[in-house]
Amino acid sequence: MTLKSCYACKEKVNIDAEVCPQCGTRIEGTKCSDCHNLCPKDARICMWCGKRLQSFSPIPEFKPFSITCSGICRLFTDFNFFPQHVEFFQDKIVITTPGFLKLTTTSEEIPWEKVAGFAHRSGIIWDVIAIETRGQTAGGIGCVYKSDSYKIKQVLQLLEK
Repeated sequence: MTLKSCYACKEKVNIDAEVCPQCGTRIEGTKCSDCHNLCPKDARICMWCGKRLQSFSPIPEFKPFSITCSGICRLFTDFNFFPQHVEFFQDKIVITTPGFLKLTTTSEEIPWEKVAGFAHRSGIIWDVIAIETRGQTAGGIGCVYKSDSYKIKQVLQLLEK
């Protein structure tokens, strides 16, 4: 039986061990580039600092795109002429919603790992899409043109496959 030393307590442990049975210190795994702590080998996010350890995409590759919603619809529904702007990246969705007279702007980032599903409500001219998330509030995209809502729906349906 081959042994190795735990770097924390210097106890001899089995060569296949990932965690020291004496002190509980992780001795094998993926090292975080930010905090330099060891995490389990298949971890995607550091358990200590929350940094992404490896590139992970829950959906297949797609070309990033952005959509600007209808300003006229926003005027009717929210009394605001400035439209929402939505960007779809390989790792996240960014929904930017300007406030009244564009005095404030809210940007909501939704990582693909947090997306739990979506709801699509079709209107006569414009559609509404709500992106349901795990542990966060749902991201709403309102006043979406029909052609853009079809494009968004295609990307969100990639998660189901």
